[in-house]
Amino acid sequence: MKPSSELNEEQKRMLAWLDRNGAVSPSRLLAQTPLGPKEAWEMLNQLAEWGLVIMRQDPDSADGMLVAASPTAANFIKSL
Repeated sequence: MKPSSELNEEQKRMLAWLDRNGAVSPSRLLAQTPLGPKEAWEMLNQLAEWGLVIMRQDPDSADGMLVAASPTAANFIKSL
């Protein structure tokens, strides 16, 4: 897991936005970032790999998936 001090500003913003908004579809989250879709997806996948974002299948979501800040992310967000 990557320490919060090593997260870049876009990663911190993405985590903070997810923490405020709860579980959302990936398209809703990606609409909130100035990054291109490929770069944003790479960031989202990296945050999930570090255990800071949860990505799960959801047939009720327009994208078929929901993303949310993990409980671990709450500690990171508090330290920002």
